[in-house]
Amino acid sequence: MSSLKIVKLLDNPVTLSFTGGINAKGEYVGATAYVTGDSVSYLGSSYVAVQATTGNLPSDTTYWQLLAEKGEQGIQGEIGPQGPSGDPGPSIHSGLTLDDGTNPHGTTKADVGLSNVDNTSDLDKPISTATQTALDLKAEQSEILAARAAAPSLNARISNISNFASPNAFNYISGQYYDNSFHAGSTSTKFLNTNRMYLSPFFVSGNVIIDQLGVSVSTAGAATLHMAIYESNASNHPTTKIWTSESLTPLDCTTTGGKFFALSPNFTFQAGKYYWIAIHSSGSATVRAANANSSVNLGLINLSGASFYTILQKVIPFVDGMPDPIGFFVSDRVVGTVPSTRMRIA
Repeated sequence: MSSLKIVKLLDNPVTLSFTGGINAKGEYVGATAYVTGDSVSYLGSSYVAVQATTGNLPSDTTYWQLLAEKGEQGIQGEIGPQGPSGDPGPSIHSGLTLDDGTNPHGTTKADVGLSNVDNTSDLDKPISTATQTALDLKAEQSEILAARAAAPSLNARISNISNFASPNAFNYISGQYYDNSFHAGSTSTKFLNTNRMYLSPFFVSGNVIIDQLGVSVSTAGAATLHMAIYESNASNHPTTKIWTSESLTPLDCTTTGGKFFALSPNFTFQAGKYYWIAIHSSGSATVRAANANSSVNLGLINLSGASFYTILQKVIPFVDGMPDPIGFFVSDRVVGTVPSTRMRIA
């Protein structure tokens, strides 16, 4: 082969001479040692080594000179004519007659992915474990009829429902405040009298942990307050005092706003347990309260009336403290708004 000269244009033309011509080495390989005159292909273009090199990419002009650059892709050509159709393949039902009731191949329901199919009637079909669990939680019809019979009026029936409606239909959020209203907001008020003790029921469907308990004073008065939590007996009447603020400084009602006891340790209302929250007032003040229609029904005033008792009230001197245990008397029931006992979720 004759010698080849390449002129490399830098700042000034440079002439390179390759004795014996260019030596084609195929695709560029980084580990290969190339000498002057070796040519490689790289990313669609071709290059020639202008000096010995190993591991330097052909794009490095110190060691390589471009011979031929990769061109742009051309436009797509026209689509050719469609070829002829191929011969049909064999039928999967070859030799199997499907309309005469026979099954020459002995095909079973498992062969076609229907192993769990049977001819069980709808009435006898089983149900899932989850469905059965949900059904087990439903009230028996006899229980519903008994509840209706015990409530002779529509108002009484609605009140009975609110007895068992959970106040925490929405998941509690840590650091947020809630109260003992079962359905509505605390948009009413309650005037607290001197030496009066007020008890309202409280029920939760899930464990609730609180770190503050108190009231919101809407109209200031010369009163201080203590609070307590009582558990219930089998009749859901208040009995034993299980938490009290009486060892703490009482809440001062001479100014308006939220007044709270800090609970240490935190107190847990247990799911499904019936509690009574008590407020004991030394004087007169007005606090925020739950509307009567969002309070628990403690019994109708009379058979024909639409009003019902909503709270227990006792006359107990403030200096005597809240009794433990506390007795229940039918005459303790009164009609009226229920003080909004407010609590912060721990």
